[in-house]
Amino acid sequence: FDDGPSKTTPDVLSALNRAGVKATFFVLGKNIAGNEDLLKRMKQTKQSPKYHPEGSVWIHTMMVVDEAAKHREQSKNPQVFMWAALLHDIGKPSVTRFRKITSYNHDREGAELAREFLLVFTEDEAFIDAVCGLVRYHMQILFVTKGTARAQLEEMKRSVDIREAALLGLCDRLGRAGV
Repeated sequence: FDDGPSKTTPDVLSALNRAGVKATFFVLGKNIAGNEDLLKRMKQTKQSPKYHPEGSVWIHTMMVVDEAAKHREQSKNPQVFMWAALLHDIGKPSVTRFRKITSYNHDREGAELAREFLLVFTEDEAFIDAVCGLVRYHMQILFVTKGTARAQLEEMKRSVDIREAALLGLCDRLGRAGV
């Protein structure tokens, strides 16, 4: 159907959503030019087997996208939600340390990288801001429920719809092997 993402992908997705039509998009490669390294790094970046027995960031991301597809009808904006699912861990390759595998601050880094990535395909700032907000706060539900010092509930509530962040957080938790 589409070699997305392209500058028209958000408009196509919006039209399909308004019409209640489901579609599958395939990345054939034409619009990946300039982003090959980013995708390759996601495939190569290992994760802690304790939290991610499924393996690399790429495998986990594909599992999260599968879960998000099952839950997208619960989202207020399925287009934003699905893009956030795809890009939620885009920051991991940049921040992952391998002595003891950790990816601290991948959510913050990911929001910045997601913005750069999306600007290649669209100038729709509201769309980009919404996707990047979910990428930025996708870990907060876990931090809040565990009571960690990294929890920033008030900041998150000012920045994104907490239900949308919770839905993405749920898909992130379910998008793992053995869950």
